[in-house]
This record gives sequence, structure tokens and C-alpha cells, in this order.
Amino acid sequence: MNCPHCGVHVDEHEASSCFDAWIAADVMELAIAYSSEKAWYEDVETTFVTLLGSKIKDYSGDIAAAWQVLMAHPERVTIWKDKDGWTCCFYAMGEAPPIWRYKGKATTAHLAICRAAIKATKECE
Repeated sequence: MNCPHCGVHVDEHEASSCFDAWIAADVMELAIAYSSEKAWYEDVETTFVTLLGSKIKDYSGDIAAAWQVLMAHPERVTIWKDKDGWTCCFYAMGEAPPIWRYKGKATTAHLAICRAAIKATKECE
């Protein structure tokens, strides 16, 4: 699954305003608008904003903001750290026993949370 803004695969997407906009729109279900007339592909750092005019939170770069992503689905998530970094898994709903289907791995907890949340929202492994 690729980012609708830049085309980078979810497992390769780094923390950025682009990724935060993807999280805000698809996971947090916020309406997104752009504050710049130039598009992202013109090598300009576009500021993504909600339609209410506030800047989108730094979901992929700040653990407090990423925690809000977890709270959108608190009953079906597990996160842990091992020698390879952070892993966040969302359980597949309706399966018994529940399995960790939607997995995000990264060097930071907040990025792992965001990668897994996108996969769970889009139901893509």
C-alpha cells in the first residue's frame, strides 16, 4: 500500500508531514486541505491542515500524538520493543483466536504505530 501523497510504501514511509496527513485522513478520519498552492511533487514542503484550520498533529514523529492513533482502536492493539526495534500490531477483528494481522515495524514506537494503523484501516497486511 502506497501513500496517496508521495507514493512511498507504508513500510518505507518515514515520519513526515506527508505521512501525518495520511494518518489524519485515513485513520483519524479528519478532513484535510493544503495550505500551499504548490503541490507536494514540486519539492515544496506543503503544510497539511485540517479544514478547521489547525495544523495536523505530528502523529509519526511524536509519541503523544501517536498515542491518540492507538486510542482510536484501544481494544485491538499491542506494541513492544525487541532487538530489531519497535513493533505494533492490530488484531484482525472477528477471528478467534485473534491474530496479529496488521503489523508495523520501525526504529521508533510512534512510526511503528502509524504504519500498523494505516494497514489496519485499509485492511492490508
